[in-house]
Amino acid sequence: MKLLLLLLFAQLPPVPLTDVLSPVSFGAVANDGQDDAPAFVAMTEQLKDGGTIELPPGTFDLTTDDCPMRILKDHVTIRGA
Repeated sequence: MKLLLLLLFAQLPPVPLTDVLSPVSFGAVANDGQDDAPAFVAMTEQLKDGGTIELPPGTFDLTTDDCPMRILKDHVTIRGA
């Protein structure tokens, strides 16, 4: 029975891992009163379809008017701490 299960699982295609990105990795700092919009824009530009944005605890300031943030990918998950 174990051999049969192993053979079945061996034939399954690999499941791609989703990308998990955080604005902190792109220079955003929570609770510092500085504009974090450029870091958020850089993060969303690297995001892939099906990816995840993970927001750590804190307040991020998105105050730059000339730095629009758009998520142009499909099936994106946004997770907060």
